Amino acid sequence: MDIKQIMLVVSAHADPTPAVATAAGVAARFQAVVDGLCLFHEPMTTAIDSYAVGPAGIESVLEHRDAEVRKLTTPAELAFRAAMGNERALWRTDEMTEWGIALAGCAQIADLAVVSAPGRDGAMRRMAERLILGGGVPCVIAPAAAATTFPPRRIAIGWNGSRQARRAVADAMELLNGAAEVAVVVVGQEAPGPDAAALARLLERHQVHVAVRRPHGAHGVGQTLLAEAETFGADLLVMGALGRSRAEETLLGGATHALISGGPLPIFMAH
Repeated sequence: MDIKQIMLVVSAHADPTPAVATAAGVAARFQAVVDGLCLFHEPMTTAIDSYAVGPAGIESVLEHRDAEVRKLTTPAELAFRAAMGNERALWRTDEMTEWGIALAGCAQIADLAVVSAPGRDGAMRRMAERLILGGGVPCVIAPAAAATTFPPRRIAIGWNGSRQARRAVADAMELLNGAAEVAVVVVGQEAPGPDAAALARLLERHQVHVAVRRPHGAHGVGQTLLAEAETFGADLLVMGALGRSRAEETLLGGATHALISGGPLPIFMAH
């Protein structure tokens, strides 16, 4: 896919650098515009704020609140401006709860979403889930604290034969074409559908040189995929994002649930 517009979502409460660097790398590769959004949790009110009375008191409370928001979001904005410049980048900030439903809709008019690793932040994790399962575009979960290499030279594909995995491969084809080495990683039983050998033949026809790897992990599919990607020296992990049921897609499949909080390398997910 040709990427011309990227939606970047970072948290004001975590290091934005890996996500910003990832988005900047993709933007440079495809000459894309980056629409940056920094989300923050509403600052705590002080005891003095609670006793504000009259227009002057309310104005003082609002000024204090705005100052706290600027304190939270300025480091992310500085990192964004330093990486992107101003010509092909937009920046805005907003409260996290205001974007519960709107985020997926905004992503639908982008070619790719890049989101900071949610870690233990439950609200940010829900944002990532909405982007991946409802945004209609592929999403890259940036690593929590590691540097990124873009364009990636070595790519691992998590393959289980599912429609979502095939969608991820199709969406990542431009990146796969530019990689020096690609590994198709199969953990456990493949779903009914194309097997890893068939995928390897398809990729070879696209001039992508592939090796199939079948690790035996004892720590779940997600962790085994990450461990194998690290062993391979991958700069990017590509995988499908599965929902546990059609009725409630916010309940994620096992590997997706395990990896959505982030890992040591960027994770490219498509649903």
